[in-house]
Parts: sequence; structure tokens; C-alpha cells
Amino acid sequence: MESLSDNFLFIKKRIAASLFVVIFVFILKLVFLDVCDMFSEVVGYQCRDQGTEEWLLFGLISVLPVFFMPLIGKSPSAVVLWVVYLSHLIPSVIVMRAISEVPFEVALMWTVAIVVLFVLIVFLSKNRLDIRLKLSIRYETASNFLIFIGAVFVILMVNTYGFSIEPPSIDDVYGVRSEYKDALAASGSAFMGYVPILGGFSVAPLLLLLAVRFYRSHSLRSWLMVFLSLFLSFVIYSSAGFKSVAFSSLVVFLAYFVLRRVKNYGYFLSMAIPFFVFFNFICAYLFGWEIVLYHWIRRVFISPGMNTTYFFDYLYYFDVFKGYPPEIVSKYYYGTDGSANAGLFGDAIGRFGVLGLFLNSFLLLMSLKFLDSLSRSGDPIVSGSLSFLAGYAISNSSLSTVLFSYGFVFSGFLLFLLRKHIS
Repeated sequence: MESLSDNFLFIKKRIAASLFVVIFVFILKLVFLDVCDMFSEVVGYQCRDQGTEEWLLFGLISVLPVFFMPLIGKSPSAVVLWVVYLSHLIPSVIVMRAISEVPFEVALMWTVAIVVLFVLIVFLSKNRLDIRLKLSIRYETASNFLIFIGAVFVILMVNTYGFSIEPPSIDDVYGVRSEYKDALAASGSAFMGYVPILGGFSVAPLLLLLAVRFYRSHSLRSWLMVFLSLFLSFVIYSSAGFKSVAFSSLVVFLAYFVLRRVKNYGYFLSMAIPFFVFFNFICAYLFGWEIVLYHWIRRVFISPGMNTTYFFDYLYYFDVFKGYPPEIVSKYYYGTDGSANAGLFGDAIGRFGVLGLFLNSFLLLMSLKFLDSLSRSGDPIVSGSLSFLAGYAISNSSLSTVLFSYGFVFSGFLLFLLRKHIS
């Protein structure tokens, strides 16, 4: 009888998650159409009209994975999968026919292929890795190491790129970004190109997360780590103009306190993220919050899909990328000399063609298994909090870059060594 009740409750959760995702797809499509109208004179945002039947077909395809997504339990991989699903896979499917002129059959085959691959990743990620290494490290040693690295990164950033007490406007960072690129080129150091990313996505969030986690037993050390985390993030943002860095530590901080009160990560995110988008969509129209609609939602939920579609579109018509794919896509489709990075599936075909889809899928699968192995012997709240950043980064950047240059391998290994202290 109890088993029957549990099954009924699970079905109710699955139905609720499905309804929220359907609403999310509908709202995201409305936002996309509005963005196309708003930026119609901007290169790359010329969208063609889709028939109702075609829009419904691709919308339905984008919804299919929800029936297989993880809902129950405190698995950190569920956080990554839901963030990638909502901010990368769904946008890549629903914008496909609006901005690409590839034949209908080709677009259908591509979207079905990435949906099937993603569902396979979800299925295969359920079995965790059994890591039996007995290596460990004391919290004092790990925190001292992070404090040292954070201080060194602050010095390197200020010495190389300078420092301004007045940060750039959040909706206009391109002047600072240009100065950052010039200073990086003048430095002649390839390593300095990794410092802002590694510091913003790994060192600063880890400092803040561990400071909160061990505040009761190491209060003075925690306050130092909080200050260093926030100051490092501020220096990176003011010197390099990386908007995602400005909020990375804040996202981890909020996620930690939210996940402490959540029993089922997947079920929570299946409703929380769509509700967040819906709430901001309504506020944008009621109160004129254009920056929310045209900047934040566009950047987080629309741009990853557009870039992925343009990667596929270019590969279809030209067979191969002769150069660095993000720069080629930026120049060809957006008319700028920037870097239009694509996430999981866009980066896959940009670097390795069709084979890349399988390579990136396997790499993500193994990463998810390792991530879940951390929660078995450690604290799923800690690893789950960092998983928000990982999911966002995977939706927007090269997977190998996320794992190594963004420092998620380093973060995961450090948490593994600290598992006895954070269990």
C-alpha cells in the first residue's frame, strides 16, 4: 500500500513538472519572438515566421525529455541536467526553424538527435561511480590554500589589468571588455587569460561556499574568506567586464541556503526555473523591466539556443570550420569580431563535427557520475550549489573549457578531498 502511494506521488510530481516545462516553453517562445522584434535591425536577429503546426512540433520535441528527467533525491547531477535542459537544449530546439534556413527534414533530424542524446545521458547518469580513494585533506589546509590562491589572483588581476573602484554598468561592459583584451595581449601571458575565469567560477565561489559551511567552527577564517571571495569577484568584474563572474558567488550563496530546504532537487528546479522566467516575463510587461527581458532572459535562455543553431547551420552549409568556431560564427552571423561561444551540443559539432556529439555526451556523462559520487560520501548541498554554475557554464561554453579552464575539475577534486569534513 505504501509503495502504491509512493508511485502515485511520483506520478503527480512528473505531471506537475511536465506542466511547468510546457508553460516554460510557451513563455520562452513568446520572449524569443519579442526579442526578434526588439532587435530586428541587429545582425543575427532576423527571424522568420513559423507556422503554428511547425512551432508546435518543435515545441513538443523540446518537451519530451521532461518525462525522463530526474525528480527525486538530492543528486547534484540533477541540478546540472535541469539547468542544461532548460537553458541549452530547449532553446536550441525551439529557435531552430526561426533563424536557420536548413531544410525542414534536416532541422527535424538535428533536434531529435540532440534530444535523444540528452535523454541517454539522463538514463546512464543514474548509476554512480564507486570511487574508493582514501585521500583526504584537513579543512584548515584546504582553506589556507584557497586564501593564498585568491590573494595571488587579486594581485595578478590588479597588476595586469588595473583596478577601478567604479564597476562598469551591468548592461554595458564592452568598453571594459575591450580594454581587458588589449591588456591581455600586451601582457603576453596566456595564463592571465585563465585567471579571471578560474578565479570567478572556481576560487571565489569555493571561498564563499566553504566559509558559510564552516562558519560555526571557523568564524574568523570564514569572514576573511567571504571578504576575499567578494573582493576577487569585484576585481574581476571591474577589470575584465565578465558579467557572469559578478553573480557567480551570489548564485552559489543563495543556492546553498535554498538547497538546504529542498528534498528533491530535480522536482524543485522543474518548477522554480520556469516560475522565475514566468514571473520576470510578467513583470517586464507590467512594470517595463526591459533589462530583465531583453538582457537577462535573452542572455541566459535565448542566446545559447541561437548560438547552437548557428553552429549547426554553418557546419551544414560549409562542412567544416576553418578557424576558431566561436569567432567564425560571431563574424558570419552577428557581424562582430567577438566570440559566440556555444554550449554542450553546439561546441561539440563546432570542434569535432558529428563525432563531437558523442564525445561531449560521454564526457558530460562521466562528469555527472563523478559529481554524484561526491554527494555519496560528502554533502550534496555543497556540491549541488556549485552545480548551478556548472550547468550554466556547460550551456554556454566548451565542455572541456568548463571542466578545466573554469576550474570545475579542481573544485570537484578539492571537495572530494574534503568529503570527510563536509559529510
